[in-house]
Amino acid sequence: MKNKIDIVFIVITILILCFLSYFAFFNNKSVDNVVNKNATVDEIKKEDGMVNIYLFYGKECPHCEKLIKYLDDINDKYGNKFNLYGFEVWHNSENANLMKEFLLAKGDKSSGIPYYIIGDESFVGYNYTYDEKIVSAIKKYSSSDSDIYFDKIKK
Repeated sequence: MKNKIDIVFIVITILILCFLSYFAFFNNKSVDNVVNKNATVDEIKKEDGMVNIYLFYGKECPHCEKLIKYLDDINDKYGNKFNLYGFEVWHNSENANLMKEFLLAKGDKSSGIPYYIIGDESFVGYNYTYDEKIVSAIKKYSSSDSDIYFDKIKK
């Protein structure tokens, strides 16, 4: 009888692990729809009626993951107002140097991540209290010609 219970327990555990693995894979896949995680400066463009969001993140950063998930969540409602360019900085020294250029251009001191710029506003870190500020910046700057990359960095 004990062997049958052990087998049932193992089977249930395997099924739960498979379900959780599938769920984690599905969530990560949806995030990739919004964020161009491997953006290059050559891809950056300025479109009328849209604001560019420049996101500098770390691959294993839990706050970065939450921010990316939030941006994915608001994509249905505000996706026609922003382009999101993601630059991984923990494993890519070129992107880390690009982040330094953006920090210098904005006059920001912090080098923490996630570091992101929406129009003329920059943010460091993420938790749910940023949600309203992010949406507000997207709305405000989507109709603006202001863009940190084109105004101060690109030569």
